[in-house]
Amino acid sequence: AVALSHRLLSVDTSPATGIFWLRADSRTGGLYYTHEGGTGGFTSNIIVMPRKRMAVVVMMNSGEQQAGQLAYEIALRMLNSSK
Repeated sequence: AVALSHRLLSVDTSPATGIFWLRADSRTGGLYYTHEGGTGGFTSNIIVMPRKRMAVVVMMNSGEQQAGQLAYEIALRMLNSSK
């Protein structure tokens, strides 16, 4: 089911879109999948980097903060610390 959800529905968009996921490429971590959402003042983001066997999940109880940006910064720090 997870592999099926990563299949692309559209490559004409940037980032490419799959079922539930956006797919992009990072110079540092390679291919990754991300999904962001929020409701009622809460925000969340998940980044999955299959090649690096790594995932970052950020959940915040403030809708004003950027969960996606924080998740990406955490992922970059984790990738840089593993070198």
